[in-house]
Amino acid sequence: MIVSAVALTELFTTYPALTPEASGLTWSLTPAGVLHAEARDAGDGGLALRLCADVLGATPLISGRGRESLGEVVAVWRGVPVEVWESWTTPAPRLPLGAVAVLPAAGGSR
Repeated sequence: MIVSAVALTELFTTYPALTPEASGLTWSLTPAGVLHAEARDAGDGGLALRLCADVLGATPLISGRGRESLGEVVAVWRGVPVEVWESWTTPAPRLPLGAVAVLPAAGGSR
């Protein structure tokens, strides 16, 4: 666990934008020594997740249904496994004043 704690300290020292205060992520060390970060219903639209992916040299996996999105990054930092989860809601698009919204027809095919 000491190795994981040192890796987390080095991560925050090297990349202060990933600290809980700056990123909104809650960081913890699992009993298995994994650095775990998560943010539920984040207001940043996945920005913290993408920043972690950039810093850790990983590709974020993002899935979503409708306006709800969930992202995951799995990587290794200084020999320590890291997993980052973030969920967020994409704001509904705003229509310009005077625009008409076209809604799908109900009842399936005719």
